Amino acid sequence: TVEETDVLPLSIVANDCYGGNYRLTDSTEKQHEWYYYPEMSREEVLLFTCFDSNHPAKKTTFAGTPIATCIHSAIVDPNPPENEPPRQSIDIRFLLIWD
Repeated sequence: TVEETDVLPLSIVANDCYGGNYRLTDSTEKQHEWYYYPEMSREEVLLFTCFDSNHPAKKTTFAGTPIATCIHSAIVDPNPPENEPPRQSIDIRFLLIWD
């Protein structure tokens, strides 16, 4: 569980676009569980919800957070397979609105 005191707001500025996000504070680094999927194949994907304004766990799991979100990150693989081409990833975001 991520508490409001675990995250810091940050600004994202790219060209003429302005946005925001959150990052974990350094003091919370050791208290969270992180998952790593070193044996994923090229045919597999990992999907998660980054934000949901009406998340079912908004009043339980996410009760102490400013937003219902999935904190995620990336790492440099310290032991990449030999002769393997560099990893590529894609980040796709969708905005869905129910009227």
